[in-house]
Amino acid sequence: MHVGRSARRALAGLALALAAVALPTCSPVAQEAQGADAWTPLGGAVAAATAPAALPVPETAGPVESPPPPVPAPGVAAPSVVVANLDTGEILFAKRPDDHRPIASLTKIMTAMIVMETTQPTDVVTISKLAARQEPTKLGLRRGQRMDVHDLLYALLLHSSNDVAVAFAEHVSRSVRAFDAMMTQRALGLGLTDTWFASPSGLNDDGYSTARDVAAMTRWAYQSPTFASIVATKTYTVEMPSGERVSLRNLNELLFDYQGAIGAKTGYTSRSHWSLVGVAKRGGTRLMVILLGDPAKPFSDGKKLLNWGFRVTRPTARSVQHSSALRDQPVFDLRHRERVG
Repeated sequence: MHVGRSARRALAGLALALAAVALPTCSPVAQEAQGADAWTPLGGAVAAATAPAALPVPETAGPVESPPPPVPAPGVAAPSVVVANLDTGEILFAKRPDDHRPIASLTKIMTAMIVMETTQPTDVVTISKLAARQEPTKLGLRRGQRMDVHDLLYALLLHSSNDVAVAFAEHVSRSVRAFDAMMTQRALGLGLTDTWFASPSGLNDDGYSTARDVAAMTRWAYQSPTFASIVATKTYTVEMPSGERVSLRNLNELLFDYQGAIGAKTGYTSRSHWSLVGVAKRGGTRLMVILLGDPAKPFSDGKKLLNWGFRVTRPTARSVQHSSALRDQPVFDLRHRERVG
């Protein structure tokens, strides 16, 4: 049958329309969202906990600003280091980031997050004999004493109280061993495949992680407004069961002598040496530095790396902390149970 030119054009148009319908929708924004759970470092792939989605592509895309000229990172003594953008996950500098190392009290980041996921701030924790005998850093709790979760979280994250860590473990999981397993399982669920917890306090140096995994864990923890608020607190006063009022001073020296510091945690054991997660904000940019195994107090090196990081990082126009990627993660305020990721 002879088909006229106009009919052929109509059939061709129909075929193109059908093909377009059959193809899956794949916009640049959708492609970005599909990769939102992976960090995009300057060198090498990075496993990450739940990461924020990419920002929407602007309607009119202007010229892409050239990155700043490369500036060598300062030398530091810690054997494992990561410097990264807290919001985007971009790694600016890494030194042996995948070495397994004990992380001491950086463990308490995971301890605190699990407590916030499974309890209410007004829940009351009873101190056991095992918790009361923890050393060396402790709040000074005695067997049988009772305190609420809210105040104990400040003791855990500011003062790094080991008695509180064990009390939390027993409160949540009935035993320390079960809580250790719970922490490790939570880490695996976040993609932290090089992390294994052997104690809720970090005193057991058989536990280990990597600078890369600690960075991912920190990004995840900062999705919690409660965590971010507590680790940015310089001092906090708790009322002990005896009625005594105890002032807790944050062990993170960056909060007291580094402009823009907003957290997060320190750690030390004789085997692991010094560890630090330091977070600071300038303008709309938040950077974090992870130092593991530093033979000396890590604050000076932390400052140098943060200064370098802010020097080579372009300002962040908009924080992605409030991205729609968190819309399906129930994040609650300071006085409610929360779970992120």
